[in-house]
Amino acid sequence: MKLLIILIITVVWISFLYGDIKELKSEIDSSNYLYDNCSNRLIDYQDALQEANYNIENAQSYAWSSYYDMGYALDDLQTVDEP
Repeated sequence: MKLLIILIITVVWISFLYGDIKELKSEIDSSNYLYDNCSNRLIDYQDALQEANYNIENAQSYAWSSYYDMGYALDDLQTVDEP
């Protein structure tokens, strides 16, 4: 009789743990998805920053040539779209 009660309690306890494990796995999957999404956004922002820096350097090289070229530099200076 005691063995049956212990067995029932063990089965109930394992079923509760299984539910918690399943919920934890769902949270881990969600966290991994959000991490990957943030990682991809970081790469996009780094690429946009690199492009903006290139545009600024390109404009600076024209700006010091002459006032005439400075107009081209300002025309070529473009903003970078947010990723």
